Amino acid sequence: MSEDTSKTPEQIAQDLFQTGLLFEEQDSQEQAMRAYIKALVIQPRHYLANYRLALLQQSSGQPEMAIRQFQAFLEQAPENAPERGRAFCMVGQILLLKGFRKEAELAFVQALKSPSPDRFAHFYLGELNFEQQNWNLCLQHYAAFVKSHPEEQFLLNRAQIHIKAQQALNLVGESPQVWDEMLVSEKSTGPKISQLLNPPWIFADQQEQALWLAQWKTQIQAALQAEQTIHNPLWELCPPGFYRLANSQEPLQPVFEMAQALLKKSLKNLDDHPFFPSNDFRTPRLGIWCNYQTGLYQPLFSLIQQLCRDFQVILLSSVDPPAQVLSDPDLQYLVLHKDLEFQRKEILKLELDYLIFTDLGPNDLNSVLLAHYRLAPRQGVLNGFPTTSGIASLDFYLSSEWLEPPNAQADYSEPLFALEGLPYPLRKPFSQLLPRSVFQLPETRNFYLCPVSAVGLHPDYDQVLAQLLAGDPKAEILVLSHPYAILNQRLRSRWEKTIAEGKERLQLLPPLSSHELMSLAQHVDLILDPYYFGLGAQVFSFLPLGTPILTLPGQSQRSRYAQAALQIFAETHSIAQTEAEYLAIAKNLAEAKPDKVKIQAQLAQKMQEVTPYQDYLRSIRGFIADHLERKFF
Repeated sequence: MSEDTSKTPEQIAQDLFQTGLLFEEQDSQEQAMRAYIKALVIQPRHYLANYRLALLQQSSGQPEMAIRQFQAFLEQAPENAPERGRAFCMVGQILLLKGFRKEAELAFVQALKSPSPDRFAHFYLGELNFEQQNWNLCLQHYAAFVKSHPEEQFLLNRAQIHIKAQQALNLVGESPQVWDEMLVSEKSTGPKISQLLNPPWIFADQQEQALWLAQWKTQIQAALQAEQTIHNPLWELCPPGFYRLANSQEPLQPVFEMAQALLKKSLKNLDDHPFFPSNDFRTPRLGIWCNYQTGLYQPLFSLIQQLCRDFQVILLSSVDPPAQVLSDPDLQYLVLHKDLEFQRKEILKLELDYLIFTDLGPNDLNSVLLAHYRLAPRQGVLNGFPTTSGIASLDFYLSSEWLEPPNAQADYSEPLFALEGLPYPLRKPFSQLLPRSVFQLPETRNFYLCPVSAVGLHPDYDQVLAQLLAGDPKAEILVLSHPYAILNQRLRSRWEKTIAEGKERLQLLPPLSSHELMSLAQHVDLILDPYYFGLGAQVFSFLPLGTPILTLPGQSQRSRYAQAALQIFAETHSIAQTEAEYLAIAKNLAEAKPDKVKIQAQLAQKMQEVTPYQDYLRSIRGFIADHLERKFF
């Protein structure tokens, strides 16, 4: 293009700027950037060219170049320029990606102070305050973002906000006014239902928990009668926190069924009764829904590989499978994006004979909601989470005979099948554990490790800790800290009231890696299995260390994992039948200082003789085969 010599440099630069805008309209980003660069060569103070160039560089993955252009714009543009708010917000995003959180926070604050504020900055300030555990500020920014971004295109941000905001609300105890005002204007009833279905993380005592539960049941009944406005439950509801009530003596079946009834009300097309063809003359087809992160997927991976030899197995999930699935040519998998109706239709197209959920619990809302639909002639769940799901429409719950007490069916909404063996193998300890000196544990003290955090310690267990401290002057009790400082503070406040003597010997440990926790567990004198939820599957990691594990099993699966492992491997001397016996055994074991190397060798020998994990794999395979295999005529 020949230059018009009659035009001033400012006019030429403006023409190039307009050309860049035209290229942007035509989605020709490269040409647009070249036009803006030419404009800036001729007129370096053309701040709008800086701004448009910065936006294009940011969107094309050039954040280092973009931030320089944004800074040039902010230095030259007038204070009332309407683009300043967005420029500050974009600078904040780039700084956040680079790990400069404090500088990013300042940029987001400036984005909101600008004459034309970019209210998207509320989202990032909410995230930063969530990280910093500034719960009230976090909720204020989240509420401001939701109110200013009601549009459908911000659904992902809004969903992320509601999940984190629900955690924050549970931690602060009561919602700030700005959040309540936002809920009034919110079109979806999902956030209100999520708030109702998420109990407090920690209770002051058993009485407070009982009072909360009584009020909660009344609120659930009222919510079941009210109208709901939920278009996409996966995006508008939060993970089902009511499963945290498993850490109580409360009979869970009626409680969970009430909660599930409220979730079920948000679902569409539940009345559809699909027709399932007989498919008698093809290989039986088994679907396994798993999220790959929780539940029994990992322990049962070898079983999944075995089942592929006899049946057509399809792994189903809403997330991408891990490398071990991708690298196995015999495994079929299907990734279904997060839309329940789409997932339902796609699964029905597979004409499954059998559908198994590896886990229905607090970590996977998708699985819980999907399980309400009839997707196969027979469908059920494994005990990835050690309680009933509360979903009565499931055809079976597969547990272990070692984990279930007599008359256990009364605790389940699903028909219960207690199989042989245990669903978890004993895990080999890390090859190189840290030495005792790292943890500064004097040999003259008795160290008790309770490897759960604040949310895993029921108020009733405080009296056990108090009596251990009072009865053993050499006792030092180590408890895991929670990532949220406010929960640790509440636990300490509770201990101030419930533990009269020796509180200084009750320590909350700093955050530990798995390697550090296993190393510490090997060096303490006793591992405590608290009630009512217990250590769960963790016990299969601790047992091979040789450190005694003390348990008082209850009358539910969730409290019987330690007992099962100890019984199978003939370590029954640390299974108590009463609280008094629990306390007596604790002191005796801590004082005894058994030879852990000898215990490890004995356990290794017993592992050759008893194979509960292999028994469980055979048993579950037999259960599935009995229901899938057909006779051909």
